[in-house]
Amino acid sequence: MKQILFILTAIAWLSGTANAQTKAHFGLMSDRDVYISGNTALVKIRLPQSEQSSIAYVDLATLAGKHVTGITTSVSNREASTFIDIPDSLSSAAYLLRVFVNTMDNKVFTAREIMVVNRFDKLNGLTDLQAVAPTEAFNPSSEKIEITGVPKTAATEASFHGELLLQPELLDEIDGQLLLCVSEVVPGIRFNQFPVTFKSTNKGVLEEKGIVLHGNVVDAATSQPVAGATVYLTIPDTIPYFQYFKTTPNGEFFFLLNNHYAKIPLVVQCVSNDIGQSLKISLDDKFGFTAEIPHLENIELPEGLASYIDKSSDIALLDKLFEFQPVQIDLPPADSVGQYPYYGKPTKIVDPDLFYDLEDFNEISKEILPGVKFRNHINPTIRVLNSPFREYFNEQPLLLLDGIPIRDVNTIADMGSRDIERVDFLLAERFFGDLRFPGVVAIYSKDNDRSNLREDNSLLIEEIQGLQPAITLHRRMHANAHLPDTRQTLLWEPGLAPAAQIPFSFTTSEIKGTFRVLVSGRKKSGEPIEYEQFFEVK
Repeated sequence: MKQILFILTAIAWLSGTANAQTKAHFGLMSDRDVYISGNTALVKIRLPQSEQSSIAYVDLATLAGKHVTGITTSVSNREASTFIDIPDSLSSAAYLLRVFVNTMDNKVFTAREIMVVNRFDKLNGLTDLQAVAPTEAFNPSSEKIEITGVPKTAATEASFHGELLLQPELLDEIDGQLLLCVSEVVPGIRFNQFPVTFKSTNKGVLEEKGIVLHGNVVDAATSQPVAGATVYLTIPDTIPYFQYFKTTPNGEFFFLLNNHYAKIPLVVQCVSNDIGQSLKISLDDKFGFTAEIPHLENIELPEGLASYIDKSSDIALLDKLFEFQPVQIDLPPADSVGQYPYYGKPTKIVDPDLFYDLEDFNEISKEILPGVKFRNHINPTIRVLNSPFREYFNEQPLLLLDGIPIRDVNTIADMGSRDIERVDFLLAERFFGDLRFPGVVAIYSKDNDRSNLREDNSLLIEEIQGLQPAITLHRRMHANAHLPDTRQTLLWEPGLAPAAQIPFSFTTSEIKGTFRVLVSGRKKSGEPIEYEQFFEVK
């Protein structure tokens, strides 16, 4: 098969003049160009020098722009190193990695093409590939970098100690940190970065201090914005997280989430000041935008790709068999939380399992919750004793299920000892901000079973992407020397401080093939810096 080099430049920035491109746009590098479904892609991003956001988003999409999966990452000094897990179910094709922020100042983001091959179907008769056509590119500067200590030919399981040598004039020009990556490549395949214009109906919000959730509340009948409605945000947990917001004159609400990682289960609901008014709430989808489809062309697959795919598919299978994770997840210490939830210290905490089996909440309240009065009529009611005044409140208390405010008492009516882990109740008035609670009844279910909680126009049950934790690439595959070392990315150092001499080291694995040493950075002018050197492991 004819081998055709994908002359798709490694660093491409926005259209326009070359200098204007580099000053205005995002940088996006990945550790490899070709992945097997189920692999983890390592990603280094750089934000424009004018960008103030501390949050960035990376997603994987089809060439037609359909979102597949995405992650959220924190940004420091306009740079971030992160990872994205490639779904195991993807079919063999070219895909796009895309990086963007939540402000609307940048209506153009950067995408980078990668190839994903399904480990079961492999190429499946594929002889060519739809790839993004070459775009106007800014050729990176590379003449002032030298790599020493890496021979042209290396043995498997060999250790190397090298240096990056940077000239003084280049040192003065570098903005930020350098990326050093050593990974296996497929000769003849090299994908590009390119600018993509997008359209979004979401409100752009500068995320300077963390993830910002934004949404709208409208009248369910008229679709007109509702001002002054109360929006509750709850993240269910052992100690539930709770915030509230009064909607703006335009019916908008905002919540700031700090230091929440991985998938975040949340419940967002709204309450009108007018008892007779029905509301509808919506939450922005950070990945819910449309983007222009890049110009595509068919590229013949190069020789050597099929054997690389066969080898990489076998490696993916071995990784699963031996439960090898290429990266170590570095979760920060959990934020210290108070001993009690946001409603304060309860009057009493009751474990229903310490008593005989009680069929429903009516029985539970009568038998083991002194001061809680539950009446299971056609329209059930619940009241609690205002202990300091020795009389019951006339209003419904703050009723919670796993920390989630509940207005419909029917939600808990059928819950008995078999369903409830514990009940906290507070027989006094409490305040949270300017919210007043006439007592509190907080029910915590077994196994966080919230099946009784129903979504409607005023209540959303969502799972959003929290911050992607920091990672460290494993330098060796296993501590057990009897297991095979099948690493294809040997070194990933995304935060090297520029210096005249930068030492580095890595050890080859048992994988034979062509490997690339890649150095990537950016000048203060915005011009990308790149240098690469190849060697064979035999």
